[in-house]
Amino acid sequence: MKYEIKYNDIYEFIELKNIVASKKKIMYNDKGSLFSYFNEFYKLVLAFVLFYISYYVSVGEKYNIIFLIFTLVSLILIMSFLVLFLSFVIQYNYYREGRKGKLSFSRDGIVDYSDKGYICGFKWDQVDLVIVGKKSTVIFSKFPFCLFINTKDSKEVIDSIRKYKENVKVVYRKKWLRITNSFVIIYL
Repeated sequence: MKYEIKYNDIYEFIELKNIVASKKKIMYNDKGSLFSYFNEFYKLVLAFVLFYISYYVSVGEKYNIIFLIFTLVSLILIMSFLVLFLSFVIQYNYYREGRKGKLSFSRDGIVDYSDKGYICGFKWDQVDLVIVGKKSTVIFSKFPFCLFINTKDSKEVIDSIRKYKENVKVVYRKKWLRITNSFVIIYL
């Protein structure tokens, strides 16, 4: 099966990253929601703001060292999220141009032949989970390794996987976040 991976905007690519980050959660609970880097960042910023408000309400000399430590930790965490987001932007620019390849399904396993010269795959007993999102479908193995394609090809991939491994766990998560004009819109 030939494929082309292409992402039209960064939010589609971040959905892929959220799916990959959700593997353990979805393996444990089929009904679990996808991890969201944006939600984690919002929680961190909210905790940061609430701490500063509570500090200014109860100003005291004995809390200065705690305030300094919390400030440094918070700034480091916020900066690490920003660096993570920057790495997503760099990776997105790579996939925005598109990547083509071929997925090969046989009785031995699944192999991905990329147009960039990469060949990777795994045996059927290594396949753990398939998560289908709105724009990305991810095939997880027992190793910290996964194969992914755009969702438009997911039916063909799932049918091919089930041909060789009937009891594969397939989870559909069509919900994703998109930020537009400072509002978060959830698509179902």
